[in-house]
Amino acid sequence: MAEVKIIRMATQGDQRGRSMPIPEEAFEFLDGAMEMHITELKSGAVRGNHWHDNRNEVMVVQADSQWQFAWSEDKDTPPAETLSFAACEFAAILIPRLTCHAIRNCGEKPIWVAAIADGKYDGITPDTYARILL
Repeated sequence: MAEVKIIRMATQGDQRGRSMPIPEEAFEFLDGAMEMHITELKSGAVRGNHWHDNRNEVMVVQADSQWQFAWSEDKDTPPAETLSFAACEFAAILIPRLTCHAIRNCGEKPIWVAAIADGKYDGITPDTYARILL
């Protein structure tokens, strides 16, 4: 089974603000992204708590608050891993299909998540299934 991979990312910036390139490895993992969305996660909120049957996903997290990521290597095992991040710590998280995952904003300021998947969501035959991790 494939494993979750987390790439801690350095930021660059100037007086206009911060910038971070998406790691090339993220695009290689997705083999041609098909869907992307950007999400704000307010203080104390959790997103995810699900797994995908047919899609790999890359989450790129930009955070001015502390945050936490949890995952389980497959849909049937208990949560095996939880990793905490400091405020202003960015990461790209490569999540293989069938891997349960969730993210929590543990701080006071919103965090932003760009999620990129290698297939489009299909409302007729969805591949997203709930599983509480956080």
